Amino acid sequence: MKHVSLLVALSAALVLSGGDAAQAQSAQEPFGRVRIQYKDFTWQQLSTQNFNIYYYAGGEVAARRAAEYAEKELQRITSLIGYYPYSKTTIMLYNSVGDLRQSNVGLDTDKYQTGGETELLRMSKVQLAFQGQQTLFKRDLSYQITKVLLNDMMYGGSLKEVIQSSYLLQLPDWFVSGASAYASEGWSVDMDDYMRDMTQKVESNRPAQFFVRNPELAGQSIWNYIAERYGYTTIQNILNLTRITRDVEVGISSSLNVPYKVFLKDWVAYYRQLNVQPQTAFVLPEESRQVVKNNRKSLIYSQSVLSPNGQRLAYVSNERGRYRVMVANRDGSGRHAIYRGGYKTPDQQVETRLPALAWRSNSQVAVAGEYKGNMNLSLVSADAGPTNFVFQFVDAIFGRNSSSIFKPFSQILDLNYSPDGKSLVFSGVRNGQNDLYVLRAGTRTPEKLTNDVFDDVQPVFLPNGSGIVFSSNRWLDSAGTAKGSFGNVVNNYDLFIYHLDGRTQPVETLVSTISNEGRPRAISDDEILFLGEESGVRSIYRYSFKTKRHVPVSSFLPNIENFDYNATTSTLGFVAADKSRDFVYLYPTYPLPENLVLYKTARQETLEDRSKAPARAATQPATPVAADTQDNNVAPSKNDQQINTSDYQFEEDVPSRANAPRRRRNDVVAALPTAPPADAFSVAGPYKYDKRFSIDNVVSSLYADPLLGLGLIGQANMSDLFEDHRVRAGIFALTDLRTSNIYAEYTNLKKRYDWSIGYQKQAYFFDAENQRLRFGRHEVSPTIAYPLTHNLSVRGGPRFVNVNRTVISKFSTEDDINRSYIGVSGELVFDNAISTGVNMMEGTRMKIGLLKLNGIDDGSQNFGKIYIDLRHYQKIHRQITWANRASFGSFFGTSAQTFRLGAWTTG
Repeated sequence: MKHVSLLVALSAALVLSGGDAAQAQSAQEPFGRVRIQYKDFTWQQLSTQNFNIYYYAGGEVAARRAAEYAEKELQRITSLIGYYPYSKTTIMLYNSVGDLRQSNVGLDTDKYQTGGETELLRMSKVQLAFQGQQTLFKRDLSYQITKVLLNDMMYGGSLKEVIQSSYLLQLPDWFVSGASAYASEGWSVDMDDYMRDMTQKVESNRPAQFFVRNPELAGQSIWNYIAERYGYTTIQNILNLTRITRDVEVGISSSLNVPYKVFLKDWVAYYRQLNVQPQTAFVLPEESRQVVKNNRKSLIYSQSVLSPNGQRLAYVSNERGRYRVMVANRDGSGRHAIYRGGYKTPDQQVETRLPALAWRSNSQVAVAGEYKGNMNLSLVSADAGPTNFVFQFVDAIFGRNSSSIFKPFSQILDLNYSPDGKSLVFSGVRNGQNDLYVLRAGTRTPEKLTNDVFDDVQPVFLPNGSGIVFSSNRWLDSAGTAKGSFGNVVNNYDLFIYHLDGRTQPVETLVSTISNEGRPRAISDDEILFLGEESGVRSIYRYSFKTKRHVPVSSFLPNIENFDYNATTSTLGFVAADKSRDFVYLYPTYPLPENLVLYKTARQETLEDRSKAPARAATQPATPVAADTQDNNVAPSKNDQQINTSDYQFEEDVPSRANAPRRRRNDVVAALPTAPPADAFSVAGPYKYDKRFSIDNVVSSLYADPLLGLGLIGQANMSDLFEDHRVRAGIFALTDLRTSNIYAEYTNLKKRYDWSIGYQKQAYFFDAENQRLRFGRHEVSPTIAYPLTHNLSVRGGPRFVNVNRTVISKFSTEDDINRSYIGVSGELVFDNAISTGVNMMEGTRMKIGLLKLNGIDDGSQNFGKIYIDLRHYQKIHRQITWANRASFGSFFGTSAQTFRLGAWTTG
């Protein structure tokens, strides 16, 4: 018998049909996303007083640095938020974002769609990917530690507090993420840029648009506003009062003695006042110069690079992990994709820094990206059309048109070809360290130029090939040697040149300020352009090797994320944000201005003022960044009386005293009342990973089954630390205490292929024709799943089913029925949907399946089933989802079964 349905859900599970096993929710059809493991992760553990650090091959150096730094950061963060953890925090360290995306942590978080869920584990484990730079590593560590502490603080450590907070406390998106960003970055240049841009373009003081566009940056600005206006200790008061009252609005209004709505208006007005009528005549990038006119999907653009003749621009468009390499003509026309890669993972961190691009010639683009867990290098024609993707797919299968030179590296951050195309310089990451390498024509072994803990990024050849200009946070001594340790690495990037003439000390400082300088671009043998933050806005500067001076040559209002410039055609291409949405701008002709002056922003002046020991006697006029800026040949000492405005951190408030000198804000937050014990920073290990299971989720709810009526659902989920091994068990029972549906399943996700084994027992009791009947069903279902892509998988395995009917009102067994079946099942499953709430999803799910069961005792009972189920969930509003479903099913065989209408699924 066939069934066809549109926008209606049909149940294919009959007690005697031997069909798919009914879940605890009866009509909930299992789909399930997949994650592909390209590597075999053998985990090791380091242990400190407050942290367990897990790592694998190639990550021990980074893990030991993380262990020591995490303990020190914990002291700083606890003094800021006023809370100390009850138990250890687990940090799972990955060598790259690509490796992290192979993790099974968080997979199938939408498995429970009935409500009544309780997370028993606090967020005590975090996944952290080393992104190739020590400064980003420190920032990410601080961010995740703060996030763990705040979640533990808000939701409690005991079971009672976890359950109470799960139902009573609902934190807005900006609260924890914004506080974590503030604790790790302070008043950052990106947050200041976001608020400057939004206050300029949003006229009303209504905060809704600020939170919708970027909740984290908006939240970071709120906590910064609280600290700047009310003092750092107020942060502790708000957090503790929010925890007690379980209400954010009450916590803020009671701590500040200001109504919550007034507080939000004051917050917006504060940043609006900071950026009103700037002395610098900032200009907005012209909308007519946008290569793409809208960005409704929140695409991330990067790697804007111009061809050597300046006639084409290549850039990367990234949509939640799936990227395209685009090429456009100098006037913005002829935009087309030449290369595609990656895959979407909306519920995971995505790699936005890859692929890295470089033009080898006017017609060929080098693409350094990740493929099947390894770095590779591909050369792509800039004239490639749609048919190129067919060849790209074939080449990927046979491993052609790509180089394995980058395979030893966990990451490639930047690359650049020499003008003759015979040498390639790149920034590569190996064993937790970033260094510069040069690959010359005729060799397959890169030459290592630098070898230290400092970050050396964004290298570019000079036109004459005599040197390489790059950005680094290194410190040079008087002999020009970089010295330092991980603890001394700071977020202050300067420009350096590496001379290729064989001199003893090849590294020389070019531009060194208290702000960041990066993304150098050589426009001649005597001049380079670079991005600098000296004024508080990330702008383009020009540096002369002859005069040793740098001057600004752009005055755009938003921060420039990355750029390229061609001196021959005066073409400028760059990426900048408009209301937190990236756009690519392409100016066919952009003459570099002369005598441009950039005055410092209020943030820049505030932070620089705090670096001075004596208080200013009077307010000084804004300091311009003009053409007479002189660079030092040696980077400033770490003990200079200047603050690194890109690495700004905090110090607790102290009572003001008349005529007392103003305290300088150092790089260390207020010390704890007592010093940590001497062994607090000791690291033990490594130890082998000890596999242990813990219950991390329970479901308890009432459910109305279409066939059986109202009953109770109980379900528990257990897994190991990395969620590679999972045990799921549950029961659906009626109030008669006899009718029940019990199931248990073990799943192993450790390898490329996944396997599981499940068991289900059903017992139903009915009264019919003055008889008391018991229907029973037992099923054993081993399954193997092999992912074809990151959304598509093939699943199948043997099935054993036993069904029986017992007339319990009679003592004889002549009317009893007992049948056993054995067979196979197979499915093709597509699933890219993500859960946005209870019974709320977004994405597409599809399943095509075949089930064939043969009677063991009676061959006439053979039957099979084919079925198709297609679902699409389209978000049409922030809280409204349009759900569509089409399905088809048909039984066949000598004993074809019957579909029964009535069950409804919301998943």
